[in-house]
Amino acid sequence: MCFILKSFISSNWFWIIIISITLFFAVLVNNGQIFLTYLITITQLIVALFLTVTFHEIGHVLAGKLQGYKVVLVTTVFGMYLNNKWLWNIPISSAAGYTLVSKSRLKGKVKKKELFFFYIGGILANITLIIIFSFVDFMIITDFPFLTYLIFCNYIIILVTAIPFEGTDGMRVLKLLKNENELLYFQAVSDSFDTSLSSEDIISIHSTNELSSEYSHFISTLAAIEKLSADQNNYQDIISITSNFDDKLLDNIIIFYKICFKFLDNQALTEDDYKFLKDVNDDYGVIIILMKSYILTKNKEYIEEIKSNMFFSNDFIQKNIILNMINILENSLSKTSN
Repeated sequence: MCFILKSFISSNWFWIIIISITLFFAVLVNNGQIFLTYLITITQLIVALFLTVTFHEIGHVLAGKLQGYKVVLVTTVFGMYLNNKWLWNIPISSAAGYTLVSKSRLKGKVKKKELFFFYIGGILANITLIIIFSFVDFMIITDFPFLTYLIFCNYIIILVTAIPFEGTDGMRVLKLLKNENELLYFQAVSDSFDTSLSSEDIISIHSTNELSSEYSHFISTLAAIEKLSADQNNYQDIISITSNFDDKLLDNIIIFYKICFKFLDNQALTEDDYKFLKDVNDDYGVIIILMKSYILTKNKEYIEEIKSNMFFSNDFIQKNIILNMINILENSLSKTSN
């Protein structure tokens, strides 16, 4: 019961409902009190901000679609688009605006001008909405404060996303214009979602000088693990793989898979291995969390949970690694039961 309550409180729709109820009753009972007037203003600003961030992501999606990109992931406070399906109920931690697209190698390499257009797509959407809302606000006679809040929030989102801080659209555009690394990084990420490529293709492409980003090395390492994991005699080769990425999350994902295959090979895990597993959190994704839980508890229910949650894995390389591990586990458990 506590788990269900905690899941509901941490979901996006819990907070949407709370804000909606707050705004409704504040408007209903407002009799000119300063507190209620401020409360109405604040809740309207929050709603306007939610809508503005959603408009911003729609701008990225449309820009990507115009370039022939495939939409991999979109998150907003109203839900998440993943694997061609809209998920309405998501953790509030995943509700920040984000759009991920990819381009199949069958359509050619990623070009700088198309990636530039995708990056500025969100800002272009906000500018368009400022023009539309300003015109509507000018045309209507009655005072409509919410339109003013929408215009204000669009200006704020443009400012925040245009400033070149790490992770913003402005920084991505700046990196793209200054050097090729951003283009190489996007190509590597795009390849990791390209189902027209095999692990052998990934290794071949990303072991050359064509792509030199850290993420390129990361997905080629994952592809090597995927290829080795298909052969149940190559556990030690996987365990022996070395990694030293600057991005700690990328490095830890490789370490996680090495620990998994150490476990599958019936090797004793060290205290450091167990400590590492206990530190694995939501940043790694639901599938890795469930796999970690199985290793720590040996509860077979987690295997079924992993299989039912494979929908959330859209990186084809890691999806294949997980499926190979599940196959190994089920074969091992079948032999044990016999």
